[in-house]
Amino acid sequence: MRSRSLTVLPLLALTLAGCAVAPAPAPGKPAPALPAESVAYDQLPTETTRPNLFAGTCAQFEQHPDLVRTFAATDPPVNDSSTRSCIVPIADKGLIVLQQPKQEEGHDSPWVETWMGESGLVDHFRREVVLDRYYAVSTVRSNGCEITVNTGSPLPFTLSLGYQYRQSSDDSVAALRARADQYCPTVRKLVGDYLTVVDPGGGSLAR
Repeated sequence: MRSRSLTVLPLLALTLAGCAVAPAPAPGKPAPALPAESVAYDQLPTETTRPNLFAGTCAQFEQHPDLVRTFAATDPPVNDSSTRSCIVPIADKGLIVLQQPKQEEGHDSPWVETWMGESGLVDHFRREVVLDRYYAVSTVRSNGCEITVNTGSPLPFTLSLGYQYRQSSDDSVAALRARADQYCPTVRKLVGDYLTVVDPGGGSLAR
């Protein structure tokens, strides 16, 4: 799976990119590929016309049993309606969690806040383009990695991977980068596998 990303930009590039909308092809079906330089821009030409891809339940795992095998689940996925998430247990006390963010009253959309690095406490923030067609952001947690994906819908979805007994309190730059290198490649693959199954031809600019 190809992935393009940006962690740090020169000040001038950030200033210019913050004032303009990222260049992009017209929305279409299937979704068009997104330019590599999209990650440098604060403003994106996103769509919000598609139904939310992840509805906050485990129904997609029932509809696509191959996902359970792809995710190497050790037990059946569990739905958590209170957090609009589906929890997939894996080996080594790990959990894969798919979640639909909540639109908070008086806030920007969850996607805008995520793309701008304003979504909660973010220690390591990286803009990406996954599968060439989806805007995404990865963040590092104390025990794993989370990727939020824009699917051309009102709400994005997040996919995170964490391990119960691998908590780290080291928030130094070196430690955060090490955790990103350790966990995020696996999460990117899981995101790609998930999107390939449940959203063929989809993308951030899909119609």
